Amino acid sequence: MVNIVFDKNSSTKFTVIREFKDHIEQLLILSIFLVILLISLVIQSIIDNSFPKDMLFYVLVLLFIIIYYIFPTCSISFDLENNRWDYKKLIIKIPYKQNFGLISNVSKINSYEVIDHSSKKKKKFSIKKTEYFSALQLWLSQKDTKDFDELMIFSRKTYSYSSHNREVEENIRILNGLKSYFEKLEIPIIFDIVNQIKD
Repeated sequence: MVNIVFDKNSSTKFTVIREFKDHIEQLLILSIFLVILLISLVIQSIIDNSFPKDMLFYVLVLLFIIIYYIFPTCSISFDLENNRWDYKKLIIKIPYKQNFGLISNVSKINSYEVIDHSSKKKKKFSIKKTEYFSALQLWLSQKDTKDFDELMIFSRKTYSYSSHNREVEENIRILNGLKSYFEKLEIPIIFDIVNQIKD
């Protein structure tokens, strides 16, 4: 679940954080694979009377991926006093990608979704699947032009409609939370819900 967390020391600073609850499906699948792997490891060690070290590598890889999903994976902070926003993508709380800018340059925040029925098959005989994409989107005005940079945050691509629908609902919930907060402060940002369907 994405949460809005306010700074304890300042009412003008808050962070929107994506938490592990957003990755329940991934964690469930990985946990099932981990349990199967551990059972296989135990059975193999009983049969051979030795510990299969090569399988331990896969256990560690799965554990690392599970840990990655447990910790927050991305966040965007708003500091209204200093007119600054800061977006970070994280691996186990360590930022590996970061964008920042001025709140006064944010012209629009969208809940953005694309349903693509025309996505290409990866293999010749594979079944054609509908591709779903969702994101919270910041439109950032460029200096001295009327153009915009688009920054996708909390983005996810999936082939499952139910997962996509939950994601879109979550993005709209955050959008509405940000809208009510910025409107109270009379900060001129447009909030919109954008849907695209490709056939």
